[in-house]
Amino acid sequence: MRYTGLSGKTYELGSTPFSSGGEGEIYEIVKVSDKCAKVYHQGLRSKELEEKLKVMVANPPDQSVLFQIAWPLDIIYSNVKDFVGFIMPKIDVSGELQPVYKYPPKEYKGLTFEQKLIIAQNICAVIDAVHTAGFVFGDFNPCNIGVDMNTGHVAFWDTDSYHIKDRKAGRTYRCKVCLDGYVAPELLLKCKGINPQTGKSYTYEDAPLETFTKETDNFALAIHIFRLIMNGFTPFGGIVANSNESISTRAPGVGSIAVEKDMYCFKPGYVHMSKAVADKNTLPTEIVKLFDRAFIDGRIDPKQRPTAREWHSALEHFINNLQQCKVNPTHQYMKGLHTCPWCEIDKKFNNNIQAAVSQQQSIPGIAPAPGQAAALTNRTASISGGQQSKNKKNTLRAEIVVLIICVASVLLFYFADSARWRKNTQPEPGYGISDTVQAWSPYTKISFTGSLDNTADKDEYTVTLKGDYHPSYGNREYKVKFEVVTSNSDGVRVRISNEDGQSTSFKSNDDDTYDNTHTIILTAGETYSIAVYSNSGEADYYLGMVCD
Repeated sequence: MRYTGLSGKTYELGSTPFSSGGEGEIYEIVKVSDKCAKVYHQGLRSKELEEKLKVMVANPPDQSVLFQIAWPLDIIYSNVKDFVGFIMPKIDVSGELQPVYKYPPKEYKGLTFEQKLIIAQNICAVIDAVHTAGFVFGDFNPCNIGVDMNTGHVAFWDTDSYHIKDRKAGRTYRCKVCLDGYVAPELLLKCKGINPQTGKSYTYEDAPLETFTKETDNFALAIHIFRLIMNGFTPFGGIVANSNESISTRAPGVGSIAVEKDMYCFKPGYVHMSKAVADKNTLPTEIVKLFDRAFIDGRIDPKQRPTAREWHSALEHFINNLQQCKVNPTHQYMKGLHTCPWCEIDKKFNNNIQAAVSQQQSIPGIAPAPGQAAALTNRTASISGGQQSKNKKNTLRAEIVVLIICVASVLLFYFADSARWRKNTQPEPGYGISDTVQAWSPYTKISFTGSLDNTADKDEYTVTLKGDYHPSYGNREYKVKFEVVTSNSDGVRVRISNEDGQSTSFKSNDDDTYDNTHTIILTAGETYSIAVYSNSGEADYYLGMVCD
């Protein structure tokens, strides 16, 4: 099947769809691996839908998140003029958001609390980009959000149902559906009115504009963040505290009923009916204030609700102030608390607490507070084989161990213009480590530690960068930052060589521990040899690599 795009470009689609749904079918595009085509069923190919897609094609969100949104890139026609569908990025994800909300966890038992915060940040990055482009989601259904459990990226489907406003033409293409429980109270109230033309209550399709707005999106976003933090439970599960009435009598209701009744669990005099929801005192004050703005202040004035950018920054602060639970490796909680609130919740549900790291799924994630004007981005990829390191001696000298611990603590607070899953930079004691890293993504930090006996001694590692080829620009180049800490004041010398024998090197000493960094340009898809030499006598070292 061949179709023609807006500019006359020809697309040849595969003979059979690889996915189908109520609106249409999804096809591969021959010789195009990163895009696919949605072909609508015959009865849905309306002029209104075509015009809506044209507005979206002409106004895409920031390029940094386009690979996470099934955004229309081109419109396709048969016989040059008959509208049939659109071209969009092909997005492969390994999981969905909805199962993340299950408690006790079933599908993603190894997902950590920190990684849930990271998923929330990635959602914020996409929301911010779509809002910046001037568009509104409308239906914030978790079933339309995928999660790549190898990277922490999120993916948004069904973008053709978004609430789109063509400001030039003064026309609004409505979002006509929204999942119960995610609709903002002001829109629920508007739909209580009676349409004089039909004699029935308004719907999202015929209610007076504005219906869906950035503020209604921010309402739904806050619900998603609450659910990611609070074991998948809605914030509208509140009941009156210290009441003699039974819980069944005080039950808040479900979905939009609870929203209409204003059963927000953190408002004064209320608690959540589920014991799986932690007390608000276990959260940073900044996070609680944002929830209150979303669900208390925002009920009076929707513009008071925090934006995706505000949430992104607050979540970054939360992540940087987590401490690891000593009992359960999937639990992290706010520094300053004396006990793990998630362990207490698990005990109430009679969960079997397992501390063995070997039983976790390996699910890498993101990070970064953005600059005020910059787009929120979250490019990343998993690292095959886990964190890599090498240590020739059985133990490091006490001073380098202390030094590495200090550096690792400081490095937890670094910022970058990309999102990535965080992993421990040091292996567990006695854990066997290979000295070869294959398919490494520079956005995932890796580290090496070792000991050198003298100037004739060296450690050597092999690193292969994950392929990132673009047909127009070739292999991507990365600015990779090398961070070095040594126990010897004379430091070490590091040499990086490519497959052609070309090399560059730098020396590193211990005069300035935290600024001792060097940036080298490396090319995607290539293999590099990294050799470490002592400048003077014995030296223990830590060498970290991450995209600058």
